[in-house]
Amino acid sequence: MSELKEYMTDKETVSIVMATYNGAKYIRQQMASILAQTYPLYEIIIQDDGSTDGTIEIIKEYSERYANVHFYMNEAEHGVNGNFYSAIRRATGKYIAICDQDDIWHHEKIEKQMAVIGDKLLCSCRSKPFSEENAHVYYDERMPNMTLLRMLNSAEIPGHTMLLNREFLDRIPDNCDVEKIGIYDVVFSVTAAAYNSIAFVDEILVRHRSHQASATYCDYSDSSPCLYNGLRMLVTCVVNYKRIKKLAAPRYK
Repeated sequence: MSELKEYMTDKETVSIVMATYNGAKYIRQQMASILAQTYPLYEIIIQDDGSTDGTIEIIKEYSERYANVHFYMNEAEHGVNGNFYSAIRRATGKYIAICDQDDIWHHEKIEKQMAVIGDKLLCSCRSKPFSEENAHVYYDERMPNMTLLRMLNSAEIPGHTMLLNREFLDRIPDNCDVEKIGIYDVVFSVTAAAYNSIAFVDEILVRHRSHQASATYCDYSDSSPCLYNGLRMLVTCVVNYKRIKKLAAPRYK
């Protein structure tokens, strides 16, 4: 531990933030990939939202074994969005990396992101989905949208790829209802784009697990690029235009 502290004096502090809920099946794989990071981690914040499947017991094992793993439990259910946002506020490192409970990180993920973030508020990387349960996966090889104009139409930076400068948290608008809506990563993406402050590592540094028990799982067949889906989405937008505008306008202001 003394050697780690000496090494940390030359490094900026990085906090890892993981929000958990019934993740016992895969969390050990993700923890292994986090602990194998080549960049020294200042702390690993894990906050659970009421798991009933053994996740809590597994996290306690890690918190007892590793001094930099800190475990918290919500007194009431927050939901995915609220759980992540409140857990992020617990982090004390200068940089904060958001982490899903069931992915697998490349062992140099943090090191490579720290090498390019510079004075930017947010750094992302490529994330490639995979499934061991025959869930539908689709990998878009194009560069993600990172300019504000395009981001307002399609924010494509997943939360699980984000490394944030903690100063970024002070830039989140107070009226964006980030804890009430299920798109915290969209709020973060749009805000960073508004400051023109996004760095990107053009490498696959996250293997994003797709499985039906995941809170963020969706069947991408509805969004795969084809004529039918294009027409279906156009009709949906026309039919729901007034309702969507009413919800979106205050947030885009």
